[in-house]
Amino acid sequence: MVSRRGLRRAAQMTMLLAGAIIASPLAASPITDALEGEWSGSGRLTLSSGETERIRCNGTARSTTANTVDQKFNCASTGKNFSFSSSLHISSNRVRGTWNGSGRSGTVTGSATRSSVKVRLVGGDGAGNLSASISGCRQNLRITGWSDEMRSLSVSLKKKC
Repeated sequence: MVSRRGLRRAAQMTMLLAGAIIASPLAASPITDALEGEWSGSGRLTLSSGETERIRCNGTARSTTANTVDQKFNCASTGKNFSFSSSLHISSNRVRGTWNGSGRSGTVTGSATRSSVKVRLVGGDGAGNLSASISGCRQNLRITGWSDEMRSLSVSLKKKC
């Protein structure tokens, strides 16, 4: 069985992933415009024990300036709900920002291209890597190394275009 702390971390990583993708270095471009909006999707959390759990997420992303995107997401796994937010700044293919959720917070740093994002996620009690691919109205996200309890988290998000 997954601990409450492990589920919170998984949900936080999901939100960070979504925030990193939404804030790809496409600010003020047609692709960034396409990434804004209402997102939803599901995926799998793989625990260090090898057990897997289904996770569902939905949220909203909005550009607040030409280079900054704010997002808010909710995720649920095993009957638990989590809310997260992030603010990400993109400049010269570099991503940096902050995230908050469930009494925790941290930073996001890394790089991005038109079709992918690779960032390092750091919080008070853990760090991990996020990679994501962007194609049209879909985002595929993967997080690894976030905690001793979580081996990986993969989520596919989509929106109406």
